[in-house]
Amino acid sequence: MPEAGKPTARRKRLDRHSRDLLVNAEPDEPPGTQRSSSSSLHVIEEHYAEATSGPIPSARELLRYKHVDPDAPRIIQAEFRAESAHRRKLEWEIVTRENRRADRGQIFALAVLVLGFLIGGTLVYFDHDIAGTSIIGADLIAAAALFLRVQVENSKPRPNADVESDAKERGAP
Repeated sequence: MPEAGKPTARRKRLDRHSRDLLVNAEPDEPPGTQRSSSSSLHVIEEHYAEATSGPIPSARELLRYKHVDPDAPRIIQAEFRAESAHRRKLEWEIVTRENRRADRGQIFALAVLVLGFLIGGTLVYFDHDIAGTSIIGADLIAAAALFLRVQVENSKPRPNADVESDAKERGAP
């Protein structure tokens, strides 16, 4: 594959009929006028390849677009900005929903724990000591297990931790 930005040349041999039409035609003669010639004609094709990356075209490409439509670079940049704003809005909504879901989970866990303590305490109060103590004990074990699970998950490195720490070192929010 050719390197980016470098033209490549390739020789292509024409078939006999096409070659005769090109070689034998004079500029002021109509096409298809025949002359005899034993020379061969080679056509050189040049191919230009340019590799770019990123969300918007390079400055050179934007200039080419500008020759076609003077407003094209402005339109492309406006679309890029709009898409970026839309993407940030979606990411913000996802994070907000995840936080709300986590908050609901914590509230639900608290409600289950309090309900377990109330039921266990009520059973102990009405002389069902073994059942009440078992429910309160199971409630405490469940709370401890939940706490340990959250601690273990928080201690694991996150996939984007390197990117976030680099951003903090540069002073980005």
